[in-house]
Amino acid sequence: MPKKRPISFKGLRPERIPPTPDVDVTKIVSVIFLGVAVLLLSIAGVWTSLTRDMLAKEKSATGIVVDMVERYGPVLNDDDSFISTREVPYYYPVVEFYTPEEKLHHVQLATGSWPPAYEIGQEVTVLYDPEQPLQARIQSSSSAFDLWFGPAILFSLGAIFLSIALALIWAQNRRS
Repeated sequence: MPKKRPISFKGLRPERIPPTPDVDVTKIVSVIFLGVAVLLLSIAGVWTSLTRDMLAKEKSATGIVVDMVERYGPVLNDDDSFISTREVPYYYPVVEFYTPEEKLHHVQLATGSWPPAYEIGQEVTVLYDPEQPLQARIQSSSSAFDLWFGPAILFSLGAIFLSIALALIWAQNRRS
């Protein structure tokens, strides 16, 4: 049996692998967070502007709750941990009100509640757009909350993303 020769690597040169550029993850993350912040704050700003314009056009009228439409939907469990499969009735008020032109409008509102927030025959203040009186709402703290909740959440998230982006940029500049 012939004797085995050791393998020689003499003359073989390993391929030169170009050095990889240093990827600054902090810079990438800060740019992404800054972009998300700008997007969220822009949407919040537009939404706020549209809401403010809508409120500026609204007129008020005295209305009467003439009916309560009952629709069934899911509800949170007592411990608020998850949505239950059981359904409960939600009550949507139907109001009648007159515009200054003495035109009667009969409107079922888009927001319902459980238990019912209003009683049939109850007098309420109705807010409506004169150009679209069927898009009315009852003046209440919950209807104001509904109007401003979305912009407030987007503004808050945008502020958080902006704070994180600025903190990352500050930390990166401090390292340099």
